[in-house]
Amino acid sequence: DRRGKLLRAVNVKHVVAFHSLEVRGLELVGEFPEHYSKLYEVTDAVARAYVAARAIYDLDPKSTLERMASDNFDPLRDVVLDVPIHLETKGIFHGEAAIKLYENNRVQINAQLSEAGVLVLTDAFHPGWKVFVDGKEQTIRRANYLFRAVELPAGNHRVEFVYDPISFKLGLVISSLTAALFITIPLVGWLRRRAALTQSRSAFSPSPVSSIADRSS
Repeated sequence: DRRGKLLRAVNVKHVVAFHSLEVRGLELVGEFPEHYSKLYEVTDAVARAYVAARAIYDLDPKSTLERMASDNFDPLRDVVLDVPIHLETKGIFHGEAAIKLYENNRVQINAQLSEAGVLVLTDAFHPGWKVFVDGKEQTIRRANYLFRAVELPAGNHRVEFVYDPISFKLGLVISSLTAALFITIPLVGWLRRRAALTQSRSAFSPSPVSSIADRSS
């Protein structure tokens, strides 16, 4: 049952098993005897993007996963972050998140919060990602050890996750320089060969001889 809860917390929607599973939160939706397998749907899995009202600080991966599988953890309300932050809830928290654009290197989300909270995107955390809130760059957080998140104040916000790693920029510069060298080196060699050929022709060409008619005149 704890594993089933952990699956819901990490946005897993389906599980394939080669034997029957009696796990709370997993519902059998298909059987495939020819493949000796069964397909289970994970009910009540968190959305790909959601807003959490309470932040828990924990750096240890094992401890984080144990927290997420415990009965005290509400995956729709709680989030484990890699930094300690304080979220003060004065009343009933209400938050919504809707993905408006989803691409390989860009994700746009509209978020609404009645109070300050944390927007969680259940996509893999990587240092190459940046986050912008209402057009201003903010600090991206590691959420539930696996995912990306950002702190948000109360109100309506437009959040954009952008993949912009330094390694990509460095690779682009190196590729551009390499391409320039591949073009420049043959061109320089061709110009040198042409200049050398011109000089050799000038050295071996005979000097012009004046004609008798020119001398007599």
